[in-house]
Amino acid sequence: MKQEKETGHEQGMQGIRCAHCDLPIEARDELAVAGRTFTLSSMEPMHVRCYAEAAKEFKAVSLGSEPLNGPIYTTKAALAGVAAVVLAMLTSFGPLRWVISAILLIPLLRRAASWVLLERRLPPE
Repeated sequence: MKQEKETGHEQGMQGIRCAHCDLPIEARDELAVAGRTFTLSSMEPMHVRCYAEAAKEFKAVSLGSEPLNGPIYTTKAALAGVAAVVLAMLTSFGPLRWVISAILLIPLLRRAASWVLLERRLPPE
C-alpha cells in the first residue's frame, strides 16, 4: 500500500504532520506554516525548527523570511486588511480601487486560512 505525504488540510483526524520531517506536530507553538505561493494548497505545516532548517537550505528562496502564522506576517496581514478597507471606502479610483483592495486582502485571507485549516486543530501548548 502506497503511503503519501499529506498536507495539513488533507489529514482529517490523523493530526498535522511536518512537511519537512514527517513527524507529528503536537502543539500550536511548534507549528510554522510555510506559504510558498498564494494558493491555499501551498500551505505546508512544519515544526518551527524544521522551518528554520528549510529556510537555511535551498528552499529559503521560496519560503520567505516569516511563516504565515508568525507575529510579523499576522501584523502585515492585519495592516493590509485595514488598508484594503480604507482604500475601498475613502478613495475615488473607480473600479481600480476594488482590484487593489482585493489584492490587499490576499495576506489576510491566507492568514485566516492558516488558522482555520491548521492552527485551530492543535492545542495551544
